Amino acid sequence: MSEPHIVMPLAPGRYPRVLYLTFDVGFLNPTRKLLLDVLRRVTDLRIHGPGYVDGDELDRGVRHLVEVEGPFDFVICDEYVLQNFDTSKPESIRFVNHACLFDRHLLIKALEWREFLKTYDGMRIITLMQSDYYNFPEIQIERLETLADYYICWGPEFLMSRSAITPFEAPYSGPNKRIFDTWNDSFRDFTLRNADRIISCPQFVGSGEAGGGALTLRPSEWAVLGADYNARVLARERIDAAGMERAGKWMPQAFAIAGRLNINVYSKYWAIAIIQWGFRHALRQSKYAFTCGSVLRWPIRKFFEIPINGAVLVCEPPHGFEALGFRDRVNAVVCDAKDILGANEWLIADQARAQEIATAGQDLVLRKHSVEARARQIGSSLQRIVAGSFSGSRWREGEFELL
Repeated sequence: MSEPHIVMPLAPGRYPRVLYLTFDVGFLNPTRKLLLDVLRRVTDLRIHGPGYVDGDELDRGVRHLVEVEGPFDFVICDEYVLQNFDTSKPESIRFVNHACLFDRHLLIKALEWREFLKTYDGMRIITLMQSDYYNFPEIQIERLETLADYYICWGPEFLMSRSAITPFEAPYSGPNKRIFDTWNDSFRDFTLRNADRIISCPQFVGSGEAGGGALTLRPSEWAVLGADYNARVLARERIDAAGMERAGKWMPQAFAIAGRLNINVYSKYWAIAIIQWGFRHALRQSKYAFTCGSVLRWPIRKFFEIPINGAVLVCEPPHGFEALGFRDRVNAVVCDAKDILGANEWLIADQARAQEIATAGQDLVLRKHSVEARARQIGSSLQRIVAGSFSGSRWREGEFELL
């Protein structure tokens, strides 16, 4: 990778000028959209891309925009520029599992942006907040190296090596096996090689997501939401066998009905809104919610969504659990799925303690893992980059640290 570009320090009180190349698409995980809210707080942000600007501007292209409106301190683009496209079949280049109101084939603009980034001589950042880091092909790693100078993504403190899974732990069925069979360490190795260029950004929530009443007012004991990872399936089985009320049980049935009707729920704004509402409603109806990070042990968004909605986070801890600021029986409860009934007994034995844990978890997420928090963290990183003093970042004991 080439050395980072040197730009003049910002004048006092001036935000960095940022051109963001992206698509206005809906996705079940809203983090990529929330990143725009983060950047609006700490940059002078100009967005260019389908859904955000008219067809005339798109036709003129990004090079014309930079010539007319530049210079920019940063050009930022997200992971679409890394994708593999079959240019011999342009009709295949389209959004499938996203909701959008523009022509789905405008995904091809990502190719234009890729070519632009190859020769752009200013500061370039790629964000990877919607990426599956576990199975990056080498060609995408090569593109990361050549298309950007800095990256907004998970740092290596949140990415476990595949080699850490013992033969005894290797899954033999279900989604975990499908993940494990295609898991490689390419992206993790990339973050280790380029630690001095990474703005470490785990998942986060909007402050407007905070809510939910006291635990004693919630009608359901438990929620176990999301994909059928082995630990979640086991937790559901134990809870249901014990006869406890579990919120959100209707959601898998709704997905099954949509599948039989050949409805791609991920490509419809109305379906995404219903799923997000159902998830939030189930959490706010529940005293406790169990989750895990799959065989990858990832700190996925559910680790933040559960406490922000006021439920007690009960979990098999992900990689980087303590780095994020979580502490067992302080703001979360660590528990193997097979032991969930024991955790239930411990929680109901001291409802005041359970409420303290729920409140502390919500407070942690608001203070350290909200849009406002990420704005402070990313804003300070961008200022360091412009000043030529950025050497990387990391999370440790709930604190974002600039190195």
